[in-house]
Amino acid sequence: MPLIAVHEPLPSEPLDYLIIGAGSAGCALAGQLAEDSDARILMAEAGGANREWAVKLPARGLSLVDTERFDWGYRTEPDASRGGKVDLYYRGKGLGGSSAINGMVYVQGAPVDFDRWQANGADGWGWDEVGPVYRNLEAEAGPRRGKGSLRTRKIARPHPTTRAFLDAAAAAGIARLDDYNSGDQEGVALIELTQRRGFRVSSADAFLRPALAAHRSLWVAINCEADRLAFDGMRVTGAWLNRKGAAELVKARHVILCAGSINSPKLLMLSGIGDAPKLRALGIDPILDNAHVGANLREHPLVRLQYNTSVSTYNDAEKWHHAARHMANYALHGEGPLAGVFEAIGFFRSSAARSSPDLQLHFLPIAIRQDDAGKLTMDGGSGVTVYVNHSYPSSTGSVELASSDPRARPIIRYNLVGNDADVDVLIDGMARVQAIMARQPMAAIVARETMPGFAVDGDRDRAREYVRASTEPAYHPIGTCAMGSGNSSVVSPRLKVNGVEGLWIADASIMPDLISGNTNGTCMMIGDRLGRWLREGKH
Repeated sequence: MPLIAVHEPLPSEPLDYLIIGAGSAGCALAGQLAEDSDARILMAEAGGANREWAVKLPARGLSLVDTERFDWGYRTEPDASRGGKVDLYYRGKGLGGSSAINGMVYVQGAPVDFDRWQANGADGWGWDEVGPVYRNLEAEAGPRRGKGSLRTRKIARPHPTTRAFLDAAAAAGIARLDDYNSGDQEGVALIELTQRRGFRVSSADAFLRPALAAHRSLWVAINCEADRLAFDGMRVTGAWLNRKGAAELVKARHVILCAGSINSPKLLMLSGIGDAPKLRALGIDPILDNAHVGANLREHPLVRLQYNTSVSTYNDAEKWHHAARHMANYALHGEGPLAGVFEAIGFFRSSAARSSPDLQLHFLPIAIRQDDAGKLTMDGGSGVTVYVNHSYPSSTGSVELASSDPRARPIIRYNLVGNDADVDVLIDGMARVQAIMARQPMAAIVARETMPGFAVDGDRDRAREYVRASTEPAYHPIGTCAMGSGNSSVVSPRLKVNGVEGLWIADASIMPDLISGNTNGTCMMIGDRLGRWLREGKH
């Protein structure tokens, strides 16, 4: 595998493509570009190779966050909409990016999401154009028998509480779906994960590593950060890459940022593309004045409900008799808590006035929460957790530079529940979950609701206080380099950065607004799509 360590020389020029960031989108992009056997491609990744077993084993996922090796370790600014709360903000580092540390939930989004993008100026991003790209990503062995190499699997042996939850949802009038990625999301279903035989399948596993094995002129420089872009007039010609404090200029005909919703706008601003007055205040000479760089940060606000149960759940997985059963289940079937704790998913409407679902839930047969430091921890005793998030919040935040030092952490500002309407939607979602949990067979299993612990629909004022005090980010940041057709966009619908030549962006930052679901699959789709356009000369 042609991985380039910090002490090894970078490939000689000329390069056709320089990709900055080996995350979910970047790996899919590299895999697509490598289909051109003549292309010379260098990918610069700030983290390592992520070959460790801790990355492959889903049960070890919680041990990777907030570690310098696998996570950027970001913290948000105090959020006034939540009483000044500061979040530990997980962002993956190393090959695969956040797909190497996330919950592995695979969602494509709703067709209406992409039709809305197109209607609002993202020409060519409607479902008719986007839907087939997912089929080209997914492996033939997956639930929909696609044409690509991304392995996914649907939970086949769920915990008894998961089955009870799905049955209770049916009793509450919510449809049971076989495949929520078939184009119809509304209902509940067993979850689909980016896994093969119980092992994590990151974007690097699916796309980058096969391309590295087959393509001799694709290189990945690990532990290599980009300090800033290089220009010749208004054309981007390369980037200054930093390896252990030594910066080196690398030139390429095409430069593509795949650094994510936090680091892609950060690199643009460090390079002089952003809000000109703010850049000058930091001592950065503006090259292109665009105040939309770093703006429009959107995130799914999430609240959790938690219940003590009268039956054993994955909280008891460490007890020897449970552990032996779970280890056997994992060894034989790749199932159970060692393969992950997300088991059911749902999409539903907050009110009958909605034309499509605007709420998403995840069911976990384990009682788990964030402690005061922002890390996930298990509560004592058996229990289950239900996450509810608002798919289309109106509240927005921003990413800004703290200084002109490339090593300085960016300023991440959230306004997660700044809009009262977003709070009300979350309350409606909690009320729907409480109605499900009151139905049989779930009602016979629940011993006590511990979070929030009161009927939210009966005391909405108290519920608003609960939401503002306990809402968390779902770690789905998007929009900080949003695409569109006008001057209010950072990139065009072909993902070319407006106002300069030779520069593209492919990651979650280009999404103009949020989708109904986890964003990892959509990032892969975005990277694959730009790779096809560049390879086919349609950029």
